Order: sequence, then C-alpha cells, then structure tokens
Amino acid sequence: MHSARSLDVRFLLGADLLVAAVFSLVLCVLAMFSPRELSFWHASVVLPFLVLCVLLLAATVRTLAGRERSLAVLGRATRVLVGDWLPLVVAVLAYENMHDLTYVIRPDTVDASLNALDVRLFGITPALAFDHITTPWLSELMSAAYALYFVYPALLLVLLYRRGDLARFRELSFALGLVLYVGLIGYVLVPAIGPRYTMPHAFAHPLVGPWLTAPAAHAWNMLEHVDRDCFPSLHTAITALSLVYFVRLRAILPYGKLLLAVVTPLILLLISSTMYLRYHYGVDVLAGAALAAAASLAAPRLLALYGAAVMRRLALRRRA
Repeated sequence: MHSARSLDVRFLLGADLLVAAVFSLVLCVLAMFSPRELSFWHASVVLPFLVLCVLLLAATVRTLAGRERSLAVLGRATRVLVGDWLPLVVAVLAYENMHDLTYVIRPDTVDASLNALDVRLFGITPALAFDHITTPWLSELMSAAYALYFVYPALLLVLLYRRGDLARFRELSFALGLVLYVGLIGYVLVPAIGPRYTMPHAFAHPLVGPWLTAPAAHAWNMLEHVDRDCFPSLHTAITALSLVYFVRLRAILPYGKLLLAVVTPLILLLISSTMYLRYHYGVDVLAGAALAAAASLAAPRLLALYGAAVMRRLALRRRA
C-alpha cells in the first residue's frame, strides 16, 4: 500500500521532471548544432545549488533537533526535500545554459519587427515614452524594483513549503518551470537584444542615479548569459505569475491580504521598470503577461491530469 506522502513525491517527480527531461533533450539537440563554443558553468549557476544546500542544512538541523536522530531519518528527509525542490533547480539550470543556444535557429535578431509592433500598438516604443519622464530618483526606484523579481516567487515558495502545503507548492513550482521553459523557447525563436542596444541614440536622457542605477545595470550585464532575452519578458512573466498566486493564496498565507497590498504596487513598478530601463519592448511585456496567465491556468490542469493518470495506474496494479 502506498502512503499519501509517497504518492505526493511520485506526483511531483513525474510531472516536473518529465517536462525538465524533454526540455533538456531540446537543449542537447540545440547544443549539437550550436555555432559557438559552449560553456556550462557560470557564477549565477551557483545560486540554485546554494539554495538547495541551505535547505539541506535546515533539514539536517531539524532532524538533529527532533526525537528520532538517525541517518535513516536524515536520509528520508533529504530525499523528500531534494524531490520537492529539484525540478525548480533544473529549470533554473536550463535557463542559465541557454546563453549560447539562441544563435542556433536564428543568428539574426528581430528587434526591428518588435519595435514596429510597439509603434503599431502604442504609437511609440514605451521605452522612448518613458524617456520623457526620466529622472535620477525615478531611475533609482526602477532599478531597485527591477532587481526584486526573484524575491516574489521565492517568498511564495518558502511560505507554502514551511506551512506544509505541498500541493500548492508543487503547482507554483511547476508553473514557474513552464514559464522558464516556454520563455526560453521564445528567446530561441524570437531573438532580440532590446531598445537599450538597438536605439541608444534615440534616448535624450541617460539612465543615471546617485547610488544604484549604474552598479545595478553593470551587475545585470555581468549576470546575463542569455544576451538575446527580450521576447517574452521573463521578468514580467515571473512576477505576474507571482501576483496571480498572491491573489489566489491571500486567504491562506500568513498576513496574505497585507502581503498582497504590499507586493502589488511593487510588482507593477517592476513591470514598468522593464521598459523604463530600456531592457524590453512593450510587446515583450504583453507576451510575458500572457505567458504568466497561460502557465497559471495550465499548471493545475496538467498536474491534475498527471495525478489522475498515476491513480489509474496504481489502481490497475492493485487489481493485478
């Protein structure tokens, strides 16, 4: 007989790692045809491993502080924790290793087309529209907002995991994985480098600030290994997806309504910053928001379908 927890772990590993395996296969195929020399290690790759190490340390401390202190108990806790977080770590690693593969299918960029779509939809590229209100203090505020995009999903994941809400934790983790994978496919099929590089002379006001703006821009340039990463805007997709789940989970999260009231303006500011700071076109932001909406709808449905398939398979085994 299978315990509820064992079913939970199988449920997560099957759904998330199946998607991760398919995308990793796509990466390998693209790598075979890449015109550039590949390197699979970067400083930012350390981050997901560091997070995993911190979680493993917490599991060790919790085990040592509990009543049952044994290697067997620690081993079980470690396997469960790795099973819960590994699919998301794999998704981040996949993102970090797309840096050279965007050149395989399309060596050119499509910035001119994205800019033309902006003009058709908005009358002007939003980055140029923001140029009219550019000031040092606003640049500082936008730079700070832009840097917080991983804070929101991380906060949600930790809060859900701490309260033991594994079903919602897996749903959010799976939705984030879908956003990353589909977003990376967008980078390959629709490569673009953004207004900051394609039209630097069109901006009348430089992005300057007293403390944060220049160092933050330099840090993003150093960490950015996918250099044609505009369409869709994953800053928008990840934070918009987080906002959807802050709304959905406001009744169960600690201080959920207060959290929603605090993060909503910050997330909207972050989405605006993607254009203010000249990283993205308006259509990139629209595509990112659409991707977030699609992932938030698809994730629970796909997991439910997979869960039903697992239960049918178990039922057939019991009959046999």
